[in-house]
Amino acid sequence: MATTSVCYIVNDVDAAVAFYTRQLGFQIDRNSGYGFARITRGDLALLLNTPGGGGDTDQGMPDGRRPEPGGWNRIQLEVEDLVSVVDRLKREGARFRNDVVFGKGGKQILVDDPAGNPIELFTPRQVIRHTNVRFTCEKTREIQQERRDDDGEEPNQNNESTRKSPVTDALVLAAERADRCQPPFGEV
Repeated sequence: MATTSVCYIVNDVDAAVAFYTRQLGFQIDRNSGYGFARITRGDLALLLNTPGGGGDTDQGMPDGRRPEPGGWNRIQLEVEDLVSVVDRLKREGARFRNDVVFGKGGKQILVDDPAGNPIELFTPRQVIRHTNVRFTCEKTREIQQERRDDDGEEPNQNNESTRKSPVTDALVLAAERADRCQPPFGEV
């Protein structure tokens, strides 16, 4: 797959490089020290330029506008565990534009880089579902083991001595119906 490049205008290239590499897992590809750096994450190259740092950032538009940081266009970084990433970034002082939002495709939040450019952190719905299935299966196994420990018998839904509560029974039945705790899709 070809590399996709996105250019962000930033006020301080060194601060932006530090943020993206330390907090979001980018690697430095090139840092000129003259208002420009190229950092990468997978097939994404992020070009960080200061206003006046060369190229088109030195030139205004015909209507007089000048390149500046901020706005709403953004890159999207997929993360497996959005909650832990958000918690870590908050501890490190990152600024967020909103709280975690749940949508049809998954859950997301917008975090600003030091210049105010937004980055969308996103966990797709199938990863959320996979995590929930895994938790349900692990919890079901714990419940089944507790029942074996308590009763000395293999639990089954017809054995009244193994029935503990409607909630645990529902978990066990849901997991048994979920193809013996196997997610309905490949590993994420």
